[in-house]
Amino acid sequence: MANGDLVREDVIRGVLSKGMLCSEKELGIGDDGAGLLVLDEKWAPGISLRAVMEADSATELHDVTIELSITPNRGDCLSHVGVAREVASKLGKPLRIVDPPSLSAVRSDYSVSIEDAEGCPRYSVAVLDGVIVGPSPTWLRNAVEACGARSINNIVDVTNIVLFELGQPLHAFDAAKLHGTSITARRGRAGESMLAIDHETYIVLEEDLVIADSKGPIAIAGVMGGAESEVDEGTTTVVIECAHFAPSRVRKTSKRLNLHSESSHRFERGVDPNGVHRALRRAVELIEKTGGGTLLHLEDAYPSPIEPRALELRVTRANQFLGTTMSHDEMLTILGGLGIQASVKEELISCEIPTFRFDLEREVDLIEELARCYGLDKIEPRLPEGRLAYAHTRRREPLIGKPPVNATIVPWRTLRRETGVRQRLCHTGFHESIHYAFTQPSYLSALGFTDEGRKEPIRIENPMSVEQSELRTSLIPEMVVAVGRNQAQQASGVALFEMANVFWRSGSEINEPTLLTLVAWGKPERHWSRARNEFDVFDLKGAIELLESQFGFGIRFADVKAEDAPYLHPGVRAGIYRGEVFLGAIGELHPRVLRAIHGVVGPIFVAELCVDPLFAEQEVLPTCKPLPRFPGSSRDIALLLDASVPFARIEQTIERVRPALLESWSLFDVFEGARIPDGKKSIGLALQYRDPLAFDAEGGKTLTDIEVNEAHNEVLNALVASIGAEQR
Repeated sequence: MANGDLVREDVIRGVLSKGMLCSEKELGIGDDGAGLLVLDEKWAPGISLRAVMEADSATELHDVTIELSITPNRGDCLSHVGVAREVASKLGKPLRIVDPPSLSAVRSDYSVSIEDAEGCPRYSVAVLDGVIVGPSPTWLRNAVEACGARSINNIVDVTNIVLFELGQPLHAFDAAKLHGTSITARRGRAGESMLAIDHETYIVLEEDLVIADSKGPIAIAGVMGGAESEVDEGTTTVVIECAHFAPSRVRKTSKRLNLHSESSHRFERGVDPNGVHRALRRAVELIEKTGGGTLLHLEDAYPSPIEPRALELRVTRANQFLGTTMSHDEMLTILGGLGIQASVKEELISCEIPTFRFDLEREVDLIEELARCYGLDKIEPRLPEGRLAYAHTRRREPLIGKPPVNATIVPWRTLRRETGVRQRLCHTGFHESIHYAFTQPSYLSALGFTDEGRKEPIRIENPMSVEQSELRTSLIPEMVVAVGRNQAQQASGVALFEMANVFWRSGSEINEPTLLTLVAWGKPERHWSRARNEFDVFDLKGAIELLESQFGFGIRFADVKAEDAPYLHPGVRAGIYRGEVFLGAIGELHPRVLRAIHGVVGPIFVAELCVDPLFAEQEVLPTCKPLPRFPGSSRDIALLLDASVPFARIEQTIERVRPALLESWSLFDVFEGARIPDGKKSIGLALQYRDPLAFDAEGGKTLTDIEVNEAHNEVLNALVASIGAEQR
């Protein structure tokens, strides 16, 4: 038996029994276990039960069921027709689909309207009167159960089998249970709720899309119908809904209510808006076949028909991309088999993308389809080919033609520098982090940019969650979250960097610059070679200066406007520039940002700069500098000045008056406290003087004290005059 019991000869109530009368459930061919299975009198005793069932169901009982895992981008394959189209294309066979009978336009007192065309571009209904609701015939019940659904009644089973056949969800209402004869697709309203067919009551929000009668919601669009209007055995007039709902709206509502159904699964991935009428005709055909009835009303609200998209495919580009030699005809055959109407003109194939293919948006998507159907196993593997950039050894002008013997061959400079920056930062003690390109709006708002300074983020139409609903415009928020995770794991400190693209919209253009972001918090790992002082802004500044010394980016630090770096503490921030071009900022993260990102403790120091202008410049080979033939002369300056004077003013003053004899200078001491007046600070500068010709093979000399003092006093007097410093 189907349940594992064994039927054998036995004595029952004193009588020898050699058989057993069975129910549908005991035979494993149905759910009815209350009574015995009674066959039609036309079947002669002794005939095979399999023959009886196959004749009644028009389906072979030993049919094979294949389970497929469909990727989220292929909503069109969540149906028998969609899979058949793929198989036909792969086998090079025509796709044969029997078109349901056409329906004549019939109107009655019923009407439909769409108030939210964005959420519901198309809404169609068919009203059938005189329908008999009851158990489905065996063929329909078997088909529904083979697809993994439970047979309910003939009307519900018809909506389910059309969903599995064509991928178009439908819903059936009992017309007698509706209030009025008008049906509207609209947004939810405050205070509305609905008892769903799972007998749970759900609160409807204004952002939800609902189907409503004159009293209120009768269905949550694309998710679940209402219990008060569901079809039962007493139903005689049925309203069949067939519509197209926006994927993002269905997904948001489904996720919020924690409701997932076969319908929402398909609507979230995209249902063909131009396949609605075919599915409705198929449903009417099957209802008339299984439950009778007469078509009373037919209406299709489609205010703005969705047209197929147009894409162009370059034949040469496709073959170069794939490493194939496909002809025009081969490409046209593959595209045509997928339902894509295509025409060729010279090297360009013009394609009309069917509305059931939501995933085909760019030329590269068409190239992927060609590769998939052509067969990746047919593409001969070979090493990638590329061009190396080269230039004169002195890097002053590009070469034309064959490079001479002394030319230096170098890789593409951007990739070379990106790799070099990553390696140098790792060697310096930073750990590289890699995050998703998505973030949540509250993090970006916490950065504090004004409306004028805020970059317009790119929002995801169908986000997995609110936390991943926008593309990042900065790397800082997610890196600060990473610091918080390290803090939660009892880390004593962490230094991270990430170099990646960010995204924002500027009018109709999409900007994708590359940013380099450094973050440090706490104390570095213990090591015998250094003290465990806490990270500060100078650790980040030193790392950037190290990159400058290696790659010659031309970076400098100067004051930054508050509107350019509102996410930094006003007292600990500076701008990063290349010439006069603003690249980014460095400093301590503002406490406001820390409060917005819960669970993170400061102080946290960050630096973020755009590296595209740095990588775009022609790479300069490092040059050797000979040892000086004459000694230099050192001088120190100790100055007392206001504590509010930034180092940038000192730097600007020295560089403005810099004498030719000044070889180098540096800051070696900053002191505040004992013996220093309040509001003042003492700084120490070390200056090195040398004859500029001391490095040449000829010329140069040892500087006299008079020459050194003259140059030194020029620097000292400029500092005293410009920043009000006093010499100590």
